[in-house]
Amino acid sequence: MNRIFIAPILLLLSLSSPAVSQTPGSIDVQILKAEDARAYDRTIENLLRHTNPAIRTRAALAAGRIGSEAAVPALLPILEKGTTAKEREMAAFALGEIESIAAADAILKALNEQKAETRAVASVPQAETRASTRVPNETARLVEAAGKIAAANPKDPKSKDLGEAILDTLEAEDRRGAKQSRDVVLIGLTAALRAKPDETNIVVAKFLTNLDARVRADAANTLSRVKAKNANE
Repeated sequence: MNRIFIAPILLLLSLSSPAVSQTPGSIDVQILKAEDARAYDRTIENLLRHTNPAIRTRAALAAGRIGSEAAVPALLPILEKGTTAKEREMAAFALGEIESIAAADAILKALNEQKAETRAVASVPQAETRASTRVPNETARLVEAAGKIAAANPKDPKSKDLGEAILDTLEAEDRRGAKQSRDVVLIGLTAALRAKPDETNIVVAKFLTNLDARVRADAANTLSRVKAKNANE
């Protein structure tokens, strides 16, 4: 699988959470064997449909590591209807690792739902808002997946939509000011570099004056690399 660089690995630390480790030893052995063989088989497919969300989460991680497009149909229901944020996050991670354009519509739908939810929350008094159904890590994984899928399928029309969704997410975070998610912004900047959507320079430039030094540095790096690529094309 093609990779530009691995800056957004900072969120990979979250993969070691209890949700991933709460699987029976016998199931872990089955999953590890499939991972070692890089084989997406009936074992992983069945575990992706298991009634235990922790097992589905672990199976989704395995599917991402294996990287087979055959896993996409089983991962999509987890992304769309998973009962925990962790399993939806892991499904997004796996789909990004697989890089199949077949997952584009589901990723776009999830990002659009997130955007609509953010607008709805912003339109009512803070005391009346409910907790977001998506957590920052989940949004970050969705953006990361969008960037990877778009980069792997640059000629597919849906890749343009994925790129626009990445910029929309970055702009939404910029509007949040001090409440923005650092992880979403950092991974969004990397995703923008991967996807290279139109107006990347305009959106990324907004983060050059961010209060976070790491965000400023990544924004500057993204701008310089996008300009270099455009000059060579």
